[in-house]
Amino acid sequence: MCENHKKTLYGFDIITFLLFLQANGELAQLARALAWHARGHRFEPDILHFAILLVNMQTGDITVQELKKRLDAGENIILIDVREPHEYQICNLGGKLIPLGSLPQRLDELEEYKDKEIIVHCRTGGRSANAVAFLKSQGFTNPRNLIGGVHAWADQIDNAMPKY
Repeated sequence: MCENHKKTLYGFDIITFLLFLQANGELAQLARALAWHARGHRFEPDILHFAILLVNMQTGDITVQELKKRLDAGENIILIDVREPHEYQICNLGGKLIPLGSLPQRLDELEEYKDKEIIVHCRTGGRSANAVAFLKSQGFTNPRNLIGGVHAWADQIDNAMPKY
């Protein structure tokens, strides 16, 4: 890959482009920029981390590193796993299992946490992002998506954790 492609995206300096997207609330475009990276057009590591930081600032998502640090510090974390029971049996982070499909019917189980931080995760982050959006629509003030889900945890925190 040409060195120039590592520093530009759509003809713009990548940092400037990402800042512009974040400042204008263009999460879809910011997500496309990260998808561009995932398709093999690699950003330099510092630029990738910067892009993820911007997404986190915009959406309130949390990284596995941040979650691990908080768990290690003994914080009382409300962790919800929205995968299916058979997935939970393969590997889990110890959160309360509420599959995404049953979340609307089980919302009363989370009512006491409506104004507290709730960290939601799944396998890779898609279902949990949907769960976070649903919780916000139901008046929950601080649901957060674990970026990358248990796959990111297995890759970055616990290499012994099974991936499926």
